[in-house]
Amino acid sequence: MKTPSLVWLARITAVLGLFSSCSLFSKPPAHISVKAVSWKLVQKYAEPEAGLAGRKIKIIDPSDHRVIAEKLTDNLGYAIFEVPAGRYTVLGVGGAQNVDVAPGQTVGFKLIVH
Repeated sequence: MKTPSLVWLARITAVLGLFSSCSLFSKPPAHISVKAVSWKLVQKYAEPEAGLAGRKIKIIDPSDHRVIAEKLTDNLGYAIFEVPAGRYTVLGVGGAQNVDVAPGQTVGFKLIVH
């Protein structure tokens, strides 16, 4: 019986490498979309979409309290994070919010500043 040659093993390794990096086998990232909203503007001007720019939002791993990502909200009040699927705590201007995201899912919510 013949043993496989080194070339044959290299070809098999290359094909397996292609399949493992293929999008069919990898999980798409999840997204967390946060909008910081001013409660004062909502009350005063009845503007429920009044976003706050420049507010710091953190995504924290609740198992070890490690900061996964951190951003400032954009000029419309949004901060959008691409994260692996899992459970996170979103910490921002209005307090903390726990969130679970699945692969390919986008979870969006508002943090209201009082």
